[in-house]
Amino acid sequence: MSFKYALRYALDPQTNTAEQNTRLLRFCRQAQIDNVTFFINPEELNCGHLDAAQTQVWLDAIKPVQEQLRTIGVSTSLNPWTTIMHSDRGQKLNPALGFSTMVDINGRQAETIACPGDPGWQDYIAARYAQYASLQPEELWLEDDFRHYNHTPLKLGCFCPRHMAQYCAKLGREVSRAEFVQELLAPGTPTAARKVYLDVARAEMKRVAAQIERAVHAVAPQTHLALMTSFPDWHAVEGRDWPGLFTALSGSQQTWVARPHLPAYNEIAPLKYARVFERYTRTTAAYLGDNAELMPELESYMYSPFVKSRRFTQFQLETASLVGARGILLNLFDMAGNGIDESYGYAQMLADSKPFLQ
Repeated sequence: MSFKYALRYALDPQTNTAEQNTRLLRFCRQAQIDNVTFFINPEELNCGHLDAAQTQVWLDAIKPVQEQLRTIGVSTSLNPWTTIMHSDRGQKLNPALGFSTMVDINGRQAETIACPGDPGWQDYIAARYAQYASLQPEELWLEDDFRHYNHTPLKLGCFCPRHMAQYCAKLGREVSRAEFVQELLAPGTPTAARKVYLDVARAEMKRVAAQIERAVHAVAPQTHLALMTSFPDWHAVEGRDWPGLFTALSGSQQTWVARPHLPAYNEIAPLKYARVFERYTRTTAAYLGDNAELMPELESYMYSPFVKSRRFTQFQLETASLVGARGILLNLFDMAGNGIDESYGYAQMLADSKPFLQ
């Protein structure tokens, strides 16, 4: 199996040009890119949870570029930017979508962040993923907002009335949200409330993953459902069942595809990078085991010239091999739809590293 370069790429349906497409194809040839992973509704372009018509605008814009890439032997994957939503981002949920939003431990309710236990959201996200699958992508990614913890401005969720009813039923007694949270977070010996919370969170995410898998593979049987993981200590807060979740996502394929963090989500020196690599990247790899297909993410687009330096980028790229990565997701350019910036000089650096990584 060859080492796979997957370029994460933001194409803005409203502003994309033929010249941007030409630069993309030229970069793919020069940098030996194997796959372009198109964002849908990312970062600065994000408009909250999209309905079917809004989603189709993105797919219609991506499809002709997908065809051009196919002519030069480059495959296509899709990276929708949201499942639950990382944060509210100033958005308001469209009530026509028909689901409720998350409530945190302090009773604060989100404006846009979905309640993962709401059957309306579960049906919605499965339908959107089936729609994405119509392009028959090589990988179809779930973002790392697929979790209960750390959704700005909320922290731990969900404690909405629906979830509180589940917690009380499993406890066998009625408690208020405040009482349940106090017991959940009590130091010392784990409490009944903590076990109930973790059991519900685990089962809920595996159930949604299985529903998404069925919807996607009914449309695109060969597509790999892949998961972007965030910090392992975040997942420990909700007791993530790694084998259970990836088994649900892979279905009959039995192929686990994951993106563990690489450390340069902040500007850090190489020594600190090496230590965080052990804490996050290698820890996640250990949870997933030797048979998982790992594609770490090299994240450098939003930072200063230090992180953007070709030498430091190459350092990140080549040390990804230390977790047995089969490829890497390259987040090198902006997410606002401006396309390839050839002045960075990344193409030659990527081509230079490919023989070593192979």
